[in-house]
Amino acid sequence: ACSKEQWISLSLAASLDVTVSAVAQARRSRVLESKEPSIEEVKARRLQSWSDACLELRTWVETNDRLPSCSGKDPQERYLGIWLGHRQVAASKGRLGDNKLDDLRSIPYMKARLHKWLNPPSWEDRRLQLRSWVSEHGSLPKQHSGDKDELFLAKFLNRMHA
Repeated sequence: ACSKEQWISLSLAASLDVTVSAVAQARRSRVLESKEPSIEEVKARRLQSWSDACLELRTWVETNDRLPSCSGKDPQERYLGIWLGHRQVAASKGRLGDNKLDDLRSIPYMKARLHKWLNPPSWEDRRLQLRSWVSEHGSLPKQHSGDKDELFLAKFLNRMHA
């Protein structure tokens, strides 16, 4: 026999186990029904070879008609966006060989992206771009603009101020 307190405690624990189990089961079924890849599937992609990653990037780009973003909603897009970010660092440090650069250049939109990575504008180029923008608009660029060029120049200016 158990005390009233023990009985309440055991009853509460049992109901919590059922609730937690039901929540876990619901999550599992949502993952199984989901068309998005699971976290495990996304993590497994990290082990892919270079050619597999390039093929996956090519397929994604051809399907979506743009390069992936590391802040995209889709886990595959985020993975590929992050993968591209790592390639950018490697390319800018000269750590991607000619064969890998050629593989990337063969993917739609990547030729222009690689050109930007490998030929970043100088500080003087940015200064002249800012000067031209101010002459054309009669004001400094705004940091909360919806225009990507204005926003970029505002951020450039802010970094110079800091």
